[in-house]
Amino acid sequence: MIRGTADVARGLAPARPARPIEPGERIHVIGAAGAGASAAALLAHEAGAVADGCDPGTPTPYTEALHLRGIAVAAEHDAAHVRELAPARLAVTKALTSVQPDHPELLAARELGLPIEAWQQTVADAAASQGGRLVAVAGTHGKSTSAGWLVHALVAAGRDPGAFVGALLPAALTGGTAATARWGRGDAFVVEADEYAGNFDPYRPSLAVVLNAEWDH
Repeated sequence: MIRGTADVARGLAPARPARPIEPGERIHVIGAAGAGASAAALLAHEAGAVADGCDPGTPTPYTEALHLRGIAVAAEHDAAHVRELAPARLAVTKALTSVQPDHPELLAARELGLPIEAWQQTVADAAASQGGRLVAVAGTHGKSTSAGWLVHALVAAGRDPGAFVGALLPAALTGGTAATARWGRGDAFVVEADEYAGNFDPYRPSLAVVLNAEWDH
């Protein structure tokens, strides 16, 4: 059976134009041990938010960077993360909403009237906080490699870009430990823009790099 975007993302708020993250804004990231959601937590933290997360799959290669920055990642899902910490919004991976649209943390957020958004929206908002041009790298193959090369070139050129890349960037690029995110203060923010189930909808790039597009994409 082929599932549509609305089914996979059921319960999530629709994508919206990016807005800068408010200083001190509390953002709870569900699935924070993943490549993309961990980047959302890192970038929200760097943009001034109070970020935390949860993921039964922790630890992963992506969580070391979170721990080094003091971002707490609980090893279980629990509605108390929402009810007791009272975040301003939730950032969620669609891997969760597609399987558990009535997950206890999502139910708690709905009861409290809290926004539930894809983690890509948090990345887009972090990019808006940095400012500058958003550069999105899309395509069937080569997104992570090409986005990583672009980040490397911009760093080497002294442009100090921000970035989300779906593969670990080396510590030499992130300025700390290997991570899928880089915080910068330059005039460019690079994102790997995956199209699955509308994942790239929150990104409104100034420049789009389309590598290739096969029939299933």
